[in-house]
Amino acid sequence: MFISIFKDEFDEFIKYKKSLGYFYRKETIYWYDKLDKYFCENNLTRKEINKEIYDKWLIKREKESSNTYALRYTAIRQFCIYLINNKYENIYYSDEYNIKYKKEFIPHIYTEDEIREIFKLSTNVDLTFEVIIKLLYSTGLRISEALDIELDNVNLKNNQIYIINGKNNVSRIIVMSDSMSDKLKEYINSKTYFDTKYLFSSKGNKYDYNKFKYNYKKILSDLNINARIHDLRHTFAVNALNQMVEKGYDVYTSLPLLSQYMGHKRIESTEYYLRFIEKYYDEVTNSVNNYYGNIYPNLEVEYE
Repeated sequence: MFISIFKDEFDEFIKYKKSLGYFYRKETIYWYDKLDKYFCENNLTRKEINKEIYDKWLIKREKESSNTYALRYTAIRQFCIYLINNKYENIYYSDEYNIKYKKEFIPHIYTEDEIREIFKLSTNVDLTFEVIIKLLYSTGLRISEALDIELDNVNLKNNQIYIINGKNNVSRIIVMSDSMSDKLKEYINSKTYFDTKYLFSSKGNKYDYNKFKYNYKKILSDLNINARIHDLRHTFAVNALNQMVEKGYDVYTSLPLLSQYMGHKRIESTEYYLRFIEKYYDEVTNSVNNYYGNIYPNLEVEYE
C-alpha cells in the first residue's frame, strides 16, 4: 500500500498503533497514505524529514476546514514522533502550530423527565420495544449489542447478560438492576415460545433494527426531543460517573471499571464523558489528568 522511502516504517507504525488499541479505520489510514504520496512527490530518497518538508505539508489549503487541517497535522506529527522514538536521526517535528481538532458532535444527555416520557410512550408500541429501551438506558448497551443478545446468554438468576463479541470484538458481562431484571423476566414469561435463538425476536426473526429506529424516532418527534438512540448510552455513562462521584468513589478506580463495563477499548473513550458532569467537571478532570498524564495523542479518541 505504501510506496515512499518510509513505506516499511508506515506499515510498522500502523501495526504499532493497532497494538496499543487504536482502531485505525480506513479514514485514519487515508491520511498516512496521503503523507506517503507527499514524500514521493517531494522526492525523498533518504529517511529524513526536515523542517522544510514538515512545514510545507502544513501549509493550510484554500477552503480547507479546520478539522481536515488538524487531521493532516496529526498524521505527520504522530509519524515523526514514532520515528524519533525509534532512534531515527534527522527527523523534525514541532508542536508550535498548536492545531486542535474541534469535535462538532455533542451528544444529548436525556433528563429524567425526558426518559420518563419516553418510557411512557414506549408502552404504546409493544413490550419488546419497551424492554429494549429500558435495557439500553439502564445498562449503556449499544443497540446492535442488545439486538444480538442470545437467550442462552441471559442469566436472570444473577441479573447478568453475557455480551459475546460486541463492538471491536470485546466480550463482557453486563450486570442489571433488580428492576431491569424483573422487567426482562416479565418479557420472557410473556412469550409462549421463542422462535429464534435471539432474546428479542418478532415473527421468527431477530427484532428489526429499522423497526426499532422508526418507532424510537417517532417518540422523540412527538416529544420534540432532538436526540438519537445512541444517546441513551451516552446518558448511561454520564449518570454512572455522576453517581460514582457523588458517592465518593475513587475516580482512579471508577473510570477503568466503567470503561470495561461499557466495552471501551481505551479509557479515553470513557474519560470523554467527564465534561458532562458540570458540577464536578473541574475537580474530576484535574484528578484524572494528574493521574493519567498526557498519555493519549490528540485527535485519536473514538467515542464508542
